[in-house]
Amino acid sequence: MKARYIFFTTIAIYLIIVVIAAIFVITEETETETTPTVSNCEQDENDIQTALDAYYDDHTGWPTANGQSGDIIWDELVPEYMAEMPLIDSQCDWQVSSYLEGQVCVAHTC
Repeated sequence: MKARYIFFTTIAIYLIIVVIAAIFVITEETETETTPTVSNCEQDENDIQTALDAYYDDHTGWPTANGQSGDIIWDELVPEYMAEMPLIDSQCDWQVSSYLEGQVCVAHTC
């Protein structure tokens, strides 16, 4: 009788551990899918580049603090050149490249 109790208790503990592990895996996969990454940033790159080029054609400078390479000031592009600021700019930190003048880039890749 005691052996049967130990066996069923062991099985119950094992099943609880498996269920908890499965919950953590499912939660982690869901968070990973919604977390912005550089590849998500690249999805906005063409739209931003088009807006930068149009802005430069109109102003002979970039939409940055000094008109040169640097951090993009979105109020200069939105709404005239883009409908809205990219939703994940805080993770991507879009810049006008100093390496390739006028090219849009993510800050850590410029």
